Amino acid sequence: MGNRYLRSSWVPFYLLLPLVGASAALVFYIVLRGGLFSPDAGTGEANPFGFAAVAGLVGLFSEEAMKKLRDVFSSLFSPAPQGADTAPESRPAGAPPTVTTQAATDVKQTAARVHARVVANGLPTELRFEYGTTTDYGEVIKAATVPANGEADAEKDLTGLTPGTLYHYRARASNEAGDGVGEEMTFTTSP
Repeated sequence: MGNRYLRSSWVPFYLLLPLVGASAALVFYIVLRGGLFSPDAGTGEANPFGFAAVAGLVGLFSEEAMKKLRDVFSSLFSPAPQGADTAPESRPAGAPPTVTTQAATDVKQTAARVHARVVANGLPTELRFEYGTTTDYGEVIKAATVPANGEADAEKDLTGLTPGTLYHYRARASNEAGDGVGEEMTFTTSP
């Protein structure tokens, strides 16, 4: 919640976390008690505060403790084979697009043509131009859709511009792996 990002599916995890911590603490206590002392040892030979401290730390850091146990047992035993019902990783197979903003042409009083080059990098990509009288841009216009393994030179006519005005623009392309943003460029319409 501190990052303003909480999924409802996480709620059961947070509700069960105290039980998981308590269970992990009990397991660690039993492992330490059984591993460090002989079965004939009495309770007087063990320091209960040491066990309570270790159990408390394990309970507080149960997620990290479980990861460490997983690492230890993964190195001791071979990992379980992946079954047919194992969910595949949902990472996109490509990378964010590469975009180069190019110089504007045909600059007139109320119109200009902007250009860009985009490389899709393995995923279908949408290219658009952002433009405006400040670097906040404010206006967006779709320019092209590029296939997954494609690259393209794209251009788009901007119309309805104000005469004698400095405009900022850049190309931005998006695919499932992320955004690629070209460098900002400017042009000034004719008076």
